[in-house]
Amino acid sequence: MSSKEKALIIFIEGQDRCGKTSIIKHVFKGLRKIHNVIDRGPMSNLVYSTMFKREDVDLDSYLYFLKDERILTFYLDTHIDVIKQRTIDSNDYKVPLSEIEDHKLAWDKEAVKIVDYKNFFIVDNSHLTIEETASFIISIVKEYIERMETNE
Repeated sequence: MSSKEKALIIFIEGQDRCGKTSIIKHVFKGLRKIHNVIDRGPMSNLVYSTMFKREDVDLDSYLYFLKDERILTFYLDTHIDVIKQRTIDSNDYKVPLSEIEDHKLAWDKEAVKIVDYKNFFIVDNSHLTIEETASFIISIVKEYIERMETNE
């Protein structure tokens, strides 16, 4: 198999201010740019469709898509106090402080639906640096790839 055929799609998911964009840069570089590392994906669509009562989301298609073994989803489960502090520090209030808890609950509710998938990982990055979180994700991806190659 060529490296292109082995390339994974890696979604980094989580609410605003959990560190997705910063972590993605390190993960992409650490995986030698072989895999596609994407900020937000199907899980985000499901969360926000549920939160904003959008009717056009096909839950079954979403869940089927996420079962694909070439797709890994990492949910950054950042503690609410950390999200609030990062929001204050950044002075970016796209999600007002008063709504952060509701967003967290919505994310956690959707994570429960796919927590048992073998390619879904919950990462509590509340007390980790960006680099530590990225290293942790990279190690999980490498272990996952080794298991896949062993099972071929």
